[in-house]
Amino acid sequence: LWVNHFAMEVADYDHVLAYAKLLKDNDISYIGPTDHGFIRSIYFFDPNNLRLEITCNMATRAETAAYQDRAHDHLKQWLAEHRKG
Repeated sequence: LWVNHFAMEVADYDHVLAYAKLLKDNDISYIGPTDHGFIRSIYFFDPNNLRLEITCNMATRAETAAYQDRAHDHLKQWLAEHRKG
């Protein structure tokens, strides 16, 4: 199993934007910001071609608690859909 990408969480969306500016100022290509609803992220590649993500949580505490309550059911469903016969 290979790593698809490595995500690093920052404190807030302003930090995501600051990293985007830093990448742009240094002529490093990136994708985003991408709004995933509960998180916002930028993506870029390191020198070894590993995709890196800088992200921040946009969910409220109530939304996060709801995600936690449903996590095991979502995992069971995902495994049922993706396990090889």
